Formats: sequence, structure tokens, C-alpha cells
Amino acid sequence: MSHDVCVCVCVNECSKSLVLCSGHYEKVNLLAHHPLASNVLATGSFDLNIKVWDTTESGEEKLKLTGHPEQIFSMAWSPDGKFLATYCKDHKIRIYEPRKSPEPIKSGNSLQGSRGGRVVWVGLTHLALSGFNKTSQRVIALYALTDLSTPMNAVRLDVCPSILIVHYDPDRNLLFHYSKGEGTISALEVNIDESPFLFETSRFKGNDLQQGVFFQPMSMCDVKAVEIARLVRFTNKGSIEPVKTDHSQNTR
Repeated sequence: MSHDVCVCVCVNECSKSLVLCSGHYEKVNLLAHHPLASNVLATGSFDLNIKVWDTTESGEEKLKLTGHPEQIFSMAWSPDGKFLATYCKDHKIRIYEPRKSPEPIKSGNSLQGSRGGRVVWVGLTHLALSGFNKTSQRVIALYALTDLSTPMNAVRLDVCPSILIVHYDPDRNLLFHYSKGEGTISALEVNIDESPFLFETSRFKGNDLQQGVFFQPMSMCDVKAVEIARLVRFTNKGSIEPVKTDHSQNTR
């Protein structure tokens, strides 16, 4: 992804350009690879449109999804690749079924803050949303697709301008959240069958601030040590720091 209106699909170390996807007329700020089809890419732009591309050879635009009146903060494919969820500055969540319609098939009110946020799928039936409320508190909310008008639960965390980045682990039902420029990585356990549905669990506090976090595959975890996740932090000092979490850190 570049700072212009094009998307360049590259290999490995980005040493060779494969496909140039050009069609947006404002800066491209969002990318989402299809979870099942290797040559399908969705892009979001400040032109308020989402485009779906065939990245095999031609970089052809296949679909254009519309319906956003303001900036698109985040988008995510469902695990089966059938739906695409978006979170917009107009405080709405939208669900698209790209194969059937360029317009959203469902929408609902989301968090009322305007600083930005992230949306992620929790299985095929729920969405988790990070953002801000009216008093600038950071919030993580859980929504059921059957009712996007009201969250099942909204956990208020703290007052901070940094946007929470969320990552859902379907194997452990854990919703990790962290921010750039902070040193903490936290997790909530998701149980859609038991109120209040979001439960505080492990928390990691590093000595240095992080600029990014990479979640390693579950196969990297040491089962004998009861590890539930392995992460790698890229810190503000330029170092790479491994992080391990296990059930001994569970505070529920």
C-alpha cells in the first residue's frame, strides 16, 4: 500500500512488483486480503469506496462497494470470506455481501466517538469493535450480527488518544488489544453464551513502547508450558521482543 491512489502487490521482500491496482481517486488507507481466495484483495480509500480486485495478473477491479458517507476506519472479511464488515466515521457498522450487492445488506449504530477504531470478526456470528465513546474513553464492544443496534457488552478501558488494535484468536476465544506507542498488550476472553460475554484475562507490560505486534501461529506455542499465545513486539528502540502468555496470567 502506498501514499497515493494505487496498490502495488509484491512478493516477499517487495523486490519485484507483480500487479498494480489502480482505480481509487483518493489515498488508499485500508487493505484486507480474502481469507480463502489467494488472489482477492479489498482496498478502502478516502474516496469513501471499497474496491475488490483480482490480483492474479491484470489487477482488474471486480467490485465496488459503496454506501459510506464519511471516512472508513476499518474493514474485515468474515472467516468464510462471504461477508465484509466495515466501521465508519458516521458511527455505523455495515455488513456487505460483495457477491450479491454493492450496497450494505445490514447496518447498525456503533461507538459514538470519532477518533477511529477497528472491527474484527468473532467467528461467523459476531463482531468485536474497538473505538471511543462520547467521553473519549476507549471501548471494546461485542455485537451479534442478528442485532447491530445495541452491543451485547461494551467494556470501558481508559482515556487515551491511541487507537486500540484488536486481534481475535478463534482457537482460544481470546480478543487481544494493544496500541502503538504503549507498552501493554491485554486480552479479553469471549464467551457468547455467558453474560457479560467479555472477561478480562491476561495482560503483558513491557519495558519499552511498541510500534507493532505480530501474532505467531498457534503451532509455535509450547503446549507443555501451557502457552496460549506467542507474540513478537517491535519496540520504539528498534528491537524485536518475543512475548509469551500462558494460563498462569489469567485473572478471571
